[in-house]
Amino acid sequence: MRSRCLALALLICALSSARTLEAQQRDRFLLSGMAGLASVTQKATLDTVESSGVVFGLEAGVRFWRAELRGRYVQGKIDADGETQSTDLVEGELLLGVWPVDHLALRFGPRARSYVTDAGTVRWVFWEARARFEANLVSDPRLQSYVEGWYVLSGSVNAAAPFGNGRGLEGGVGLLIPSTSVRVRLGYRVDQGTLEGGTRTEAVEEFILAVGIGR
Repeated sequence: MRSRCLALALLICALSSARTLEAQQRDRFLLSGMAGLASVTQKATLDTVESSGVVFGLEAGVRFWRAELRGRYVQGKIDADGETQSTDLVEGELLLGVWPVDHLALRFGPRARSYVTDAGTVRWVFWEARARFEANLVSDPRLQSYVEGWYVLSGSVNAAAPFGNGRGLEGGVGLLIPSTSVRVRLGYRVDQGTLEGGTRTEAVEEFILAVGIGR
């Protein structure tokens, strides 16, 4: 899948261009608005449904010393080929993290995703452990790359079968506009959830553009 090839390219870019980050600020905050293109692939035993659409959201974070708290909320409509009814896609997460070293963050927390239609709501809930690596691109500290991977420790879904497993990956680049506190980020993320026994698998891919302020 070409999107996953892009994710791999971003990962290689981040690791091959890794430079030691400058000392992180002890107190830090971030508030961003987001827009993205989302693609959802739902595979059941005898059926595959692909949907896509535009999503919008907010993300915010605060960091004190080496601890942090981050939140993210995204909502939009996705349409499946041949279907006349749109589905509301809603996703939110709240993560508690720690930076043991300047360029590496370890995070834990819940993430929930819902698909809302007139027929009802399908809701996935994930409890995830994450690791995020950040590095300067070239020698300019205003231009950074990042890679974040996660594994679902436990989860639930209001479906016929219990939750099985899940994992995900996000990578991208960020730019701090010179002489401002404005940050721009371009990223790609993919995550997958599976019901027990593999009776249903769901993969969500997003291309993300975020613009915000941070200090």
